[in-house]
Amino acid sequence: MASAMDASDDEELHFGCYSQRKQWADVSPVQVDDGNCVVAVQYTKEHAATLSYFRAVLASGEKSSRVAELAADMIMLNQVRKP
Repeated sequence: MASAMDASDDEELHFGCYSQRKQWADVSPVQVDDGNCVVAVQYTKEHAATLSYFRAVLASGEKSSRVAELAADMIMLNQVRKP
């Protein structure tokens, strides 16, 4: 039987592959340099990659079903807790 941690790991792997999805090939991810922050947030690689696509669509103003799916993925990633 899989643990809750295993399920969380599987979810993050699913979310982190936006760069490999054909329907996202037209979006250039927006990275943020957190080097000058007072407190840097420690994201997983998958979360940071998904967040970069989320930043890109926010900046573009795009409103579509794929953006709604991306927003849902971001909500799920923000709920994943790791000890």
